[in-house]
Amino acid sequence: MIKPESTLEEIKKTLQESETKYRLLFENSMDPVFLMDHGKFMDCNKAALEILHCQDKDRIAGLRPFQISPEKQPDGLLSKEKEKKAIYYADNETKDQFEWVHRTFDGIDFWVQVSLTVVPVDGKLITHVHWRDITERKHAEEKLRILLSELESKNNQLSKAYEELKKSEAMLIQSEKMVSLGQLSAGIAHELKNPLSIILQGIAYVRSSVENGALIDACDRIKKSAIRADIVIQNLLSFSRQAPPSFGEEDMNILIEESLAMVEHQMNLQNIEVIRNYSHHIPSVRVDANQMKQVFINTFINAAEAMKDGGTITLTTTTGFAKDGEPYVEVAITDTGTGIPEEIIKNVLDPFFTTKRNSGGTGLGLSVTKGIIDRHHGSIAINSKEGAGTAIKIALPRNPLENRDALDG
Repeated sequence: MIKPESTLEEIKKTLQESETKYRLLFENSMDPVFLMDHGKFMDCNKAALEILHCQDKDRIAGLRPFQISPEKQPDGLLSKEKEKKAIYYADNETKDQFEWVHRTFDGIDFWVQVSLTVVPVDGKLITHVHWRDITERKHAEEKLRILLSELESKNNQLSKAYEELKKSEAMLIQSEKMVSLGQLSAGIAHELKNPLSIILQGIAYVRSSVENGALIDACDRIKKSAIRADIVIQNLLSFSRQAPPSFGEEDMNILIEESLAMVEHQMNLQNIEVIRNYSHHIPSVRVDANQMKQVFINTFINAAEAMKDGGTITLTTTTGFAKDGEPYVEVAITDTGTGIPEEIIKNVLDPFFTTKRNSGGTGLGLSVTKGIIDRHHGSIAINSKEGAGTAIKIALPRNPLENRDALDG
């Protein structure tokens, strides 16, 4: 400190000592230090030369910071433009601190924490620039960021796998329920067959023993109903029988009728009219009959659910040719029910999606239907409008086994 009573010589000596100490601190600082005037470097210490891979201070003198930086900083902004803002804030606030990427004279980028301090010297402002090398820290942060990103990705995959596992578990439980239901249905069907056989035999005996026309007519109607009940039982036994997929040449019109017989009683109770628009010139299709019956029954039940107060189901079969010339059969099932809201129609084929959760719906019917159609290399399309009914179109190739071989080959 210079005292008021100090002589000129003492003042000069003190200033020289201060300058010497500053120069020693400047040159021997472990961190790079620069002096800058009007945005250009005037001087630097040895540490600055080392970090920049430079041998001569004269190569640095007169340069601006952006000239020893990549064209753009990591945030995508031009180094030249960011430099102007940094110097502006330093000039107006006397001190500023920020992170920056510089580039060595041989082209290697590195991170520094920059501290700018503006100090007055001989009546003008000089900027004191201090660098702290943070390259290793930034690389560690980047590695940590990558690890966290990978961890998040793995966590998302794990969550997805867990959800799939839950779905698979629920489907397995439902599948076990279906097996039990099939066994129960088979048992009931067998129990009903014997009484029906006795009824048919008894009706045949009664009819042969009477001559009254009214009684004969009544016997014929009873016999017809008993035969219909027997057909339903046969279909139920066939449907519930657990067997591996068995592909055979089938007539879609017949499969639809056999499926309809199993749910038509429910439709009659709900006052649902069935309109048949069958084409009688469609080719037979190679399918698993039981699986296709399951498709039609699921679809009929859904349609009936949408028409609690009655309505109409229209069944249409047609034939056509795919782009590759392969013939296919199309089955259209159209109802006049409540329809499906537009915002959920894209989800109705997803497993476990249901709007009937409170009434016991599992959301498996349409997803199982889609799975069966996919295994037959067919397609299913659903068109619906809320309040205006639903149309489901199922297209099946003439021979899915040939298509499968073509796909596999």
